Amino acid sequence: MVVCSRANLDGVTLPAGVDVRFDVPPATLRELYGRATVVVVPTRGDGDPVGSDCSGTLVTLDALAMGRPVVVTARASVPEYVTPGVHVTTVPAGDVAALRLAINEAMAPDRATATSAADQARAGQAHVRSGRTTDHFAAGIAQVFREVA
Repeated sequence: MVVCSRANLDGVTLPAGVDVRFDVPPATLRELYGRATVVVVPTRGDGDPVGSDCSGTLVTLDALAMGRPVVVTARASVPEYVTPGVHVTTVPAGDVAALRLAINEAMAPDRATATSAADQARAGQAHVRSGRTTDHFAAGIAQVFREVA
């Protein structure tokens, strides 16, 4: 299943049978994360003029909070939120072969590979819940306001 904004698929041809959902509400998105074997966040690279400096961050954090393994494009902002190889699997921007391999490994029935993806999901969930929730971010912003007031 692909969940995104319509603009993200402009000019993209998907194989037959791919379920696409556009702009789903947050409650539905959490339900989809909960059912996912792996959440994949393919974004553009840091040098691409389209996108943002932290493209895919909220999706990554939300999926980890739900305890799902995450494969995300390697971007400069990713290590500011999670540790690649510990909480998430990263792949180079635009590297379709690496993306395919990472997805297949996260979904593999092989015990060692499946354990690794599950270990990352558990570590990511603990990491997000211990310091990367909106409450944590709001507290940090509030502290900045107190310091400058």
